[in-house]
Amino acid sequence: LLELIHKSDYKPRPAGVIDHIAVEVEDIDTLVCKLIEKNVRFLTDTISDCPNLLGGVRNIFLEGPGGIRFEFFEYTGRE
Repeated sequence: LLELIHKSDYKPRPAGVIDHIAVEVEDIDTLVCKLIEKNVRFLTDTISDCPNLLGGVRNIFLEGPGGIRFEFFEYTGRE
């Protein structure tokens, strides 16, 4: 469970080191298919492969309520 609280004095800031919420998933392909069926719109058209990031990661971003960026990622380099 994750609860986000909107502060009335919130001011958006430019992208930086911490500019989104990341969630690790076990099967990114299945998750993305399910979200597409629910008409979730992603910021990119495909899942990105990042073999040199953290030992191997596949990820995709979407924009949630209030412009908050979310990332779903799956580690690919783990055994």
